[in-house]
Amino acid sequence: MTIRSFVLGLTCCLLGCFGMLVGASSIDVMPSTTEQKAMGLANYNMVFTEVPKNRPLFLFTKRLVQKDPDEWVFAEELSIDDEGHIIINERPGLYYGLHALGYLPGEEVSYCLCLQDGTPLAQTSYYPRPLAKKSKSGDLTIKATLLGLLPLTQYMLNIEGLQKGETFTFSSISGTEQISHDHVYDNAPIMLTPGVVGMAGGEAWVKITRQSREYVLIRLPWGDALIKPLVAEVKKGVESPEFTKYSG
Repeated sequence: MTIRSFVLGLTCCLLGCFGMLVGASSIDVMPSTTEQKAMGLANYNMVFTEVPKNRPLFLFTKRLVQKDPDEWVFAEELSIDDEGHIIINERPGLYYGLHALGYLPGEEVSYCLCLQDGTPLAQTSYYPRPLAKKSKSGDLTIKATLLGLLPLTQYMLNIEGLQKGETFTFSSISGTEQISHDHVYDNAPIMLTPGVVGMAGGEAWVKITRQSREYVLIRLPWGDALIKPLVAEVKKGVESPEFTKYSG
Protein backbone atom coordinates (compact mmCIF):
# COMPACT_ATOMS: atom_id res chain seq x y z
CA MET A 1 0.00 0.00 0.00
CA THR A 2 1.34 3.46 -0.91
CA ILE A 3 1.31 6.45 1.46
CA ARG A 4 -1.45 8.00 -0.67
CA SER A 5 -3.54 4.85 -0.38
CA PHE A 6 -3.06 4.84 3.39
CA VAL A 7 -4.13 8.48 3.71
CA LEU A 8 -7.17 7.91 1.50
CA GLY A 9 -8.10 4.84 3.50
CA LEU A 10 -7.79 6.76 6.76
CA THR A 11 -9.99 9.55 5.39
CA CYS A 12 -12.62 7.05 4.24
CA CYS A 13 -12.51 5.39 7.65
CA LEU A 14 -12.95 8.67 9.53
CA LEU A 15 -15.70 10.03 7.27
CA GLY A 16 -17.38 7.09 5.55
CA CYS A 17 -17.87 4.98 8.68
CA PHE A 18 -19.89 7.75 10.28
CA GLY A 19 -22.21 8.25 7.33
CA MET A 20 -20.58 11.49 6.09
CA LEU A 21 -20.89 10.53 2.44
CA VAL A 22 -20.85 13.18 -0.26
CA GLY A 23 -23.21 13.39 -3.25
CA ALA A 24 -25.81 10.97 -4.60
CA SER A 25 -23.41 8.18 -5.58
CA SER A 26 -24.11 4.61 -4.50
CA ILE A 27 -22.48 1.22 -4.81
CA ASP A 28 -24.33 -2.06 -4.37
CA VAL A 29 -23.26 -5.68 -4.48
CA MET A 30 -25.71 -7.88 -6.37
CA PRO A 31 -25.76 -11.65 -6.93
CA SER A 32 -24.76 -12.44 -10.51
CA THR A 33 -27.51 -13.77 -12.72
CA THR A 34 -27.36 -17.19 -14.38
CA GLU A 35 -26.63 -15.48 -17.69
CA GLN A 36 -23.79 -13.44 -16.18
CA LYS A 37 -22.24 -16.51 -14.59
CA ALA A 38 -22.43 -18.27 -17.97
CA MET A 39 -20.34 -15.38 -19.32
CA GLY A 40 -17.70 -16.12 -16.70
CA LEU A 41 -18.70 -13.49 -14.13
CA ALA A 42 -18.03 -14.17 -10.44
CA ASN A 43 -20.70 -14.92 -7.83
CA TYR A 44 -21.44 -11.23 -7.25
CA ASN A 45 -20.94 -7.97 -9.10
CA MET A 46 -20.67 -4.40 -7.87
CA VAL A 47 -23.06 -1.88 -9.38
CA PHE A 48 -21.99 1.79 -9.52
CA THR A 49 -24.79 4.40 -9.61
CA GLU A 50 -24.48 8.18 -10.06
CA VAL A 51 -20.70 7.91 -9.81
CA PRO A 52 -18.54 10.79 -11.19
CA LYS A 53 -17.41 9.96 -14.72
CA ASN A 54 -13.86 10.02 -16.08
CA ARG A 55 -12.28 10.68 -12.68
CA PRO A 56 -9.90 8.55 -10.62
CA LEU A 57 -11.86 6.58 -8.05
CA PHE A 58 -10.44 4.52 -5.19
CA LEU A 59 -12.09 1.45 -3.73
CA PHE A 60 -11.32 0.36 -0.15
CA THR A 61 -12.45 -2.71 1.72
CA LYS A 62 -12.47 -4.14 5.22
CA ARG A 63 -13.32 -7.56 6.61
CA LEU A 64 -13.02 -9.63 9.75
CA VAL A 65 -9.96 -11.57 8.58
CA GLN A 66 -7.38 -8.79 8.38
CA LYS A 67 -4.82 -7.40 10.82
CA ASP A 68 -7.22 -4.67 11.94
CA PRO A 69 -10.87 -5.45 11.11
CA ASP A 70 -11.79 -1.77 11.51
CA GLU A 71 -9.17 -0.47 9.06
CA TRP A 72 -10.06 0.38 5.46
CA VAL A 73 -7.60 -1.39 3.13
CA PHE A 74 -6.88 -0.15 -0.40
CA ALA A 75 -8.36 -2.52 -2.99
CA GLU A 76 -8.36 -0.91 -6.43
CA GLU A 77 -8.11 2.26 -8.48
CA LEU A 78 -10.72 2.59 -11.22
CA SER A 79 -12.79 5.03 -13.24
CA ILE A 80 -16.13 5.02 -15.03
CA ASP A 81 -16.34 6.38 -18.59
CA ASP A 82 -19.29 8.15 -20.24
CA GLU A 83 -20.71 4.85 -21.48
CA GLY A 84 -20.60 3.26 -18.04
CA HIS A 85 -17.57 1.07 -18.67
CA ILE A 86 -15.45 0.29 -15.63
CA ILE A 87 -11.82 1.13 -16.41
CA ILE A 88 -9.11 -0.71 -14.47
CA ASN A 89 -5.47 -0.51 -15.61
CA GLU A 90 -6.70 1.13 -18.85
CA ARG A 91 -8.86 -1.92 -19.61
CA PRO A 92 -12.64 -1.33 -19.93
CA GLY A 93 -15.20 -3.80 -18.65
CA LEU A 94 -18.95 -4.02 -18.15
CA TYR A 95 -18.89 -5.62 -14.72
CA TYR A 96 -16.92 -5.52 -11.48
CA GLY A 97 -17.02 -9.13 -10.30
CA LEU A 98 -16.61 -10.30 -6.69
CA HIS A 99 -15.98 -13.95 -5.91
CA ALA A 100 -17.07 -15.87 -2.79
CA LEU A 101 -13.90 -17.91 -2.37
CA GLY A 102 -11.49 -16.95 0.38
CA TYR A 103 -14.19 -15.71 2.74
CA LEU A 104 -15.62 -17.19 5.91
CA PRO A 105 -19.24 -18.30 6.30
CA GLY A 106 -21.23 -15.43 7.77
CA GLU A 107 -18.40 -12.91 7.30
CA GLU A 108 -19.47 -9.39 6.36
CA VAL A 109 -17.31 -7.53 3.82
CA SER A 110 -17.55 -3.75 3.41
CA TYR A 111 -16.52 -1.45 0.54
CA CYS A 112 -16.05 2.31 0.39
CA LEU A 113 -15.62 4.33 -2.82
CA CYS A 114 -13.60 7.55 -2.57
CA LEU A 115 -12.45 10.41 -4.75
CA GLN A 116 -8.75 11.10 -5.26
CA ASP A 117 -8.72 13.56 -2.35
CA GLY A 118 -10.17 10.93 0.00
CA THR A 119 -13.76 12.21 -0.07
CA PRO A 120 -16.03 9.17 0.51
CA LEU A 121 -18.78 8.85 -2.09
CA ALA A 122 -20.53 5.60 -1.24
CA GLN A 123 -20.36 2.61 1.03
CA THR A 124 -21.87 -0.87 1.01
CA SER A 125 -21.43 -4.32 2.52
CA TYR A 126 -22.37 -7.88 1.66
CA TYR A 127 -21.94 -11.48 2.77
CA PRO A 128 -19.97 -13.53 0.21
CA ARG A 129 -21.04 -16.71 2.04
CA PRO A 130 -24.24 -15.90 3.90
CA LEU A 131 -25.29 -18.10 6.80
CA ALA A 132 -29.09 -18.24 6.79
CA LYS A 133 -31.78 -20.89 7.06
CA LYS A 134 -35.57 -20.90 6.74
CA SER A 135 -38.17 -23.13 8.35
CA LYS A 136 -40.11 -25.54 6.13
CA SER A 137 -42.98 -23.06 5.83
CA GLY A 138 -40.58 -20.22 5.05
CA ASP A 139 -42.15 -18.08 7.78
CA LEU A 140 -39.18 -18.30 10.15
CA THR A 141 -35.60 -17.31 9.25
CA ILE A 142 -32.37 -17.23 11.19
CA LYS A 143 -29.35 -15.28 9.91
CA ALA A 144 -25.88 -15.53 11.44
CA THR A 145 -23.17 -12.87 11.22
CA LEU A 146 -19.63 -13.84 12.19
CA LEU A 147 -18.30 -11.25 14.67
CA GLY A 148 -15.16 -12.92 15.98
CA LEU A 149 -12.80 -15.69 14.91
CA LEU A 150 -9.83 -15.91 17.30
CA PRO A 151 -9.38 -16.58 20.15
CA LEU A 152 -13.15 -17.13 20.41
CA THR A 153 -15.60 -17.58 17.56
CA GLN A 154 -18.67 -15.41 18.05
CA TYR A 155 -21.88 -15.09 16.06
CA MET A 156 -24.73 -12.60 16.09
CA LEU A 157 -28.04 -14.31 15.33
CA ASN A 158 -30.99 -12.39 13.89
CA ILE A 159 -34.39 -14.06 13.83
CA GLU A 160 -37.05 -13.01 11.33
CA GLY A 161 -40.69 -14.05 11.46
CA LEU A 162 -41.29 -13.89 15.20
CA GLN A 163 -43.72 -11.36 16.63
CA LYS A 164 -42.58 -9.01 19.38
CA GLY A 165 -43.55 -10.55 22.72
CA GLU A 166 -43.77 -14.07 21.25
CA THR A 167 -42.26 -16.86 23.37
CA PHE A 168 -39.78 -19.19 21.65
CA THR A 169 -37.18 -21.78 22.64
CA PHE A 170 -33.51 -21.30 21.84
CA SER A 171 -31.51 -24.55 21.76
CA SER A 172 -27.85 -25.11 20.96
CA ILE A 173 -25.64 -28.21 20.79
CA SER A 174 -21.87 -27.79 20.42
CA GLY A 175 -19.61 -30.74 21.20
CA THR A 176 -20.63 -32.04 24.60
CA GLU A 177 -22.36 -28.80 25.59
CA GLN A 178 -26.12 -28.35 25.29
CA ILE A 179 -28.28 -25.39 26.24
CA SER A 180 -32.01 -24.77 25.94
CA HIS A 181 -33.88 -21.70 27.19
CA ASP A 182 -37.24 -20.06 26.64
CA HIS A 183 -37.12 -16.44 25.49
CA VAL A 184 -39.57 -13.65 24.80
CA TYR A 185 -38.80 -12.09 21.44
CA ASP A 186 -37.92 -8.38 21.66
CA ASN A 187 -36.32 -7.79 18.22
CA ALA A 188 -32.82 -7.96 19.74
CA PRO A 189 -30.21 -10.29 18.18
CA ILE A 190 -28.82 -13.25 20.11
CA MET A 191 -25.07 -13.41 20.72
CA LEU A 192 -23.53 -16.90 20.64
CA THR A 193 -20.02 -18.11 21.45
CA PRO A 194 -20.12 -21.80 20.44
CA GLY A 195 -16.60 -22.82 21.52
CA VAL A 196 -16.11 -25.77 23.89
CA VAL A 197 -13.28 -26.01 26.43
CA GLY A 198 -10.71 -28.58 25.31
CA MET A 199 -11.77 -28.53 21.66
CA ALA A 200 -9.99 -26.66 18.84
CA GLY A 201 -13.07 -26.42 16.67
CA GLY A 202 -16.33 -28.00 15.68
CA GLU A 203 -19.94 -27.30 14.77
CA ALA A 204 -22.80 -25.83 16.75
CA TRP A 205 -26.38 -26.68 15.85
CA VAL A 206 -28.78 -23.91 16.78
CA LYS A 207 -32.54 -24.41 16.78
CA ILE A 208 -35.29 -21.81 17.17
CA THR A 209 -38.68 -23.35 18.03
CA ARG A 210 -42.02 -21.58 18.24
CA GLN A 211 -44.79 -22.67 20.57
CA SER A 212 -46.57 -23.98 17.47
CA ARG A 213 -43.55 -26.35 17.10
CA GLU A 214 -42.45 -24.69 13.89
CA TYR A 215 -38.65 -24.54 13.96
CA VAL A 216 -35.57 -23.52 12.03
CA LEU A 217 -32.18 -25.20 12.38
CA ILE A 218 -28.77 -23.81 11.38
CA ARG A 219 -25.22 -25.21 11.50
CA LEU A 220 -22.49 -22.84 12.72
CA PRO A 221 -18.83 -23.88 12.34
CA TRP A 222 -16.33 -22.52 14.85
CA GLY A 223 -12.59 -22.53 15.54
CA ASP A 224 -10.60 -24.86 13.28
CA ALA A 225 -13.76 -25.85 11.42
CA LEU A 226 -13.88 -22.26 10.14
CA ILE A 227 -10.16 -21.69 9.62
CA LYS A 228 -8.98 -24.90 7.94
CA PRO A 229 -11.26 -24.66 4.86
CA LEU A 230 -10.12 -21.06 4.34
CA VAL A 231 -6.46 -22.06 4.65
CA ALA A 232 -7.05 -24.75 2.02
CA GLU A 233 -8.54 -22.18 -0.36
CA VAL A 234 -5.67 -19.78 0.18
CA LYS A 235 -3.17 -22.56 -0.56
CA LYS A 236 -4.98 -23.17 -3.85
CA GLY A 237 -4.17 -19.62 -4.89
CA VAL A 238 -7.18 -17.60 -3.81
CA GLU A 239 -6.07 -14.05 -3.02
CA SER A 240 -6.33 -13.14 0.64
CA PRO A 241 -3.33 -10.88 1.42
CA GLU A 242 -4.48 -10.06 4.94
CA PHE A 243 -4.94 -13.71 5.88
CA THR A 244 -1.43 -14.09 7.34
CA LYS A 245 -2.69 -13.25 10.83
CA TYR A 246 -4.63 -16.49 10.99
CA SER A 247 -2.67 -18.76 8.71
CA GLY A 248 -0.02 -19.63 11.28
